[in-house]
Amino acid sequence: MARDVDLADKREAYVVRAVVRAARLLELLRTSEGGASLGELAARSGLAKASVFRMLRTLEETGLVERHPDDDGYRLGVRCLELGQA
Repeated sequence: MARDVDLADKREAYVVRAVVRAARLLELLRTSEGGASLGELAARSGLAKASVFRMLRTLEETGLVERHPDDDGYRLGVRCLELGQA
């Protein structure tokens, strides 16, 4: 059993938490009908608004997230569809 715990610790050492958090935001957007606001995403993810904003800006830059101009809400970008079809 101790060996299993050691292996799990070693695997976790290679996990980039920021990528895990960004993936969580993408999943939250996937399950949000019509998108979600910055505040909603921060509340649902348990992350600070400033952190969520920076991650969303980065995801927006890559095309994975789009900001809706009418209500400043966020939704999945076209790039997610392209990746899903690949």
